[in-house]
Amino acid sequence: MSHGRRDRADIASFLVAVAAIAGPLALGGTGEWSRLGLEAAMAAVICLGFLPEAGTWQRSLTPLAVAAFACLQVLPLPAWVVSSISPLAAEIWGRGEPLSNAAWVPLSVDPGATAVGIRRLMLALTTVAAVARCADSVVFRRRTHLALAASCVVILGLALVGSLWSHDRVVLGVVDLRGEIDFWKTSVDPPVRTTGVGYREEVVLTHGRYVADAGTVGMTFGSYVTSNQFAAGMCLTMPFLLSAIAGLSGPARSAGIPVAIAGAIWVTGFLAESRAGVACLVLAVLVWLSLTLESQWLRRIVQAATAIWIMLLVGAAMVLTGVASGTGLGLLRPFERMILTDPRVIAARVAGVIWRSAPISGSGIDTYGSLFPKFHGESVVFYFAHNDWAQLCSETGLAGVGIAMLLGGWSIAKWKAFVASASGESRVAGAAPWASLAAIAAYSAFDWNLHVPANGFLASVVVGLAAATAPKAIDGTNTGEKRSPGRADVAAAGAVRVACMLAWLLLARDAASEHVQRGLRTAIVASRLTTQGMAPVETDQRLDVAMRLGEGMAVLDPSNARLANLLGQAYLHLADAAQPIDTTNEHLEAAQAWFDRVDILSPIKASFNGSRPAG
Repeated sequence: MSHGRRDRADIASFLVAVAAIAGPLALGGTGEWSRLGLEAAMAAVICLGFLPEAGTWQRSLTPLAVAAFACLQVLPLPAWVVSSISPLAAEIWGRGEPLSNAAWVPLSVDPGATAVGIRRLMLALTTVAAVARCADSVVFRRRTHLALAASCVVILGLALVGSLWSHDRVVLGVVDLRGEIDFWKTSVDPPVRTTGVGYREEVVLTHGRYVADAGTVGMTFGSYVTSNQFAAGMCLTMPFLLSAIAGLSGPARSAGIPVAIAGAIWVTGFLAESRAGVACLVLAVLVWLSLTLESQWLRRIVQAATAIWIMLLVGAAMVLTGVASGTGLGLLRPFERMILTDPRVIAARVAGVIWRSAPISGSGIDTYGSLFPKFHGESVVFYFAHNDWAQLCSETGLAGVGIAMLLGGWSIAKWKAFVASASGESRVAGAAPWASLAAIAAYSAFDWNLHVPANGFLASVVVGLAAATAPKAIDGTNTGEKRSPGRADVAAAGAVRVACMLAWLLLARDAASEHVQRGLRTAIVASRLTTQGMAPVETDQRLDVAMRLGEGMAVLDPSNARLANLLGQAYLHLADAAQPIDTTNEHLEAAQAWFDRVDILSPIKASFNGSRPAG
């Protein structure tokens, strides 16, 4: 590696280290600005680490190719194409009627949300590639491994210390997540900052009505919003702590490894009470041990235990996704009623219904929450499927599943190459990312961990490090021959870096839009809280300021249906103020105009928001 590339890798390792520790510390990166900070770190690592390599231009363009393919979900297509590929999209965009032959509509039922998801997907995939390239540097690998080990210590330490003074729904005794109207639900925080489940309640005003979503506030654990998010963070980082301890000598190593394993399992299983989390953490430990144990017979015993544990996890996943129900298995019959009413089963079954309604293209990335009320009533809404793999199927269809399978096959090939070639210290170090990858892959069948920004970032880094453990010969690169990158390699790497920077700039706009939406939601909730003693004129002024910012943001973010819906709701509240009748009518007309815009941007949101002026 040249001196310039080494310097870039060093800077990239510093950015990864900061983000790996700061992300979990900042409530899992669930705030709009902390999430943008993680995305900025990803974009910077890409620009620093995604340098051209000889003969790799095809692989360099893979993240762009995947993103471009996903963009088919948001591009307007002829009605006959949409009707053939996605009957669900045809129904939604036809408002229950057959699409006109002259209509051009997208496959996604919420193109604005899908576009944001595509940008984040491209950043994540490119971060994997950038980390894998940076890992050519020994310094980068060591620093990144130590950073992830330190992240584990921070996550675990905050869980232990925080439990001493944290109380229900207050993170570390400092950040109060309790709602403004009811302490156990919030009408202000976005879905990613809740348990992933919310309630829909109708708000009736003098001149109209609308339906407001209120997410259930997480019980909080450590620095995370929910205990399951904490458990996922442990699964992603714990193997790196074990590898770091394994690098020590004497009693520190002999006692450190079992103490660390026992402590992590105790905190995850008994303090956090995360059943799926502790099961997947055990898988991470088993995989790590199966790769690092020096005794051949002990390794075989652990490998057999790992295989059995994986089969048990697969069986549990089948039960919780509803796949095993109705199969006639005698062991399940006594628990069938409990299984069928389990929230995870309900969420996964809705994902299955969505997939069957749009089997080829899916409903669009980040649309599951918008569609849930259509298939499971309107009182309770699941914003996520609580199964990342089921949600992937429902939102991307067979096309997304096919891409995921190709990436899975690529990972298996890398795994085999690592197992066949690694030994000694390199095997101990390389075992960490593979153990983490196995654990998060399993855990993603039980929750929505990859949608949590900090854990999604950690997962991208882990996958990149795992890919770097295999010899480059697996990709057809002759490691004994050094060649200069060709023009195609330079152009491809440059195109990826530029695309990722543009994506981040748009994500910065999205973060600003989310901040404005939060201000609108806060102002709307304030206008509902008449019992708090706030004078109506003060409420109206607060609402007016939030609306001005919202309308300005709508110019910059014209495809955001959520923003348009909030502006319509805000105008309904403004119409209830004491004012001349002409002013009231103007506000009602403005509210209707924004609700009409919601129907144009995303008919599915318009169908279930219940928003309308009276009369």
